[in-house]
Amino acid sequence: MTNDEKINELTGKINTLIKKKNLFPDSKGNWFSSSQLDALRQVYEKYGIRTAKIFQIGRIDQRGRRIEQKQNEILLEVLEFIEKLRIDLRVASYLLGRLNPILNKIKEKEKRR
Repeated sequence: MTNDEKINELTGKINTLIKKKNLFPDSKGNWFSSSQLDALRQVYEKYGIRTAKIFQIGRIDQRGRRIEQKQNEILLEVLEFIEKLRIDLRVASYLLGRLNPILNKIKEKEKRR
């Protein structure tokens, strides 16, 4: 499977996941906070996928705000997709960092259909 095919599969899975979990963007069009994505991306780049998954599990707090819990659960599943698809570290890191605009572009395309 090529990188492009892997990315297409990953973005499709993420899109399906946010629909299933009923996640919607905030008033600025962000699905996830920048700090949330940056922290995850930095742990992933520095320590790898398994440590990033442990980090993300630690961020899922049952006492936290429901929206943040939902976002963190989705990001954990995104990491699992990345691991399963064996997406290159640099590519996956870029995707994590740019997840908001990527999701917005996917949603724009869906609206045009």
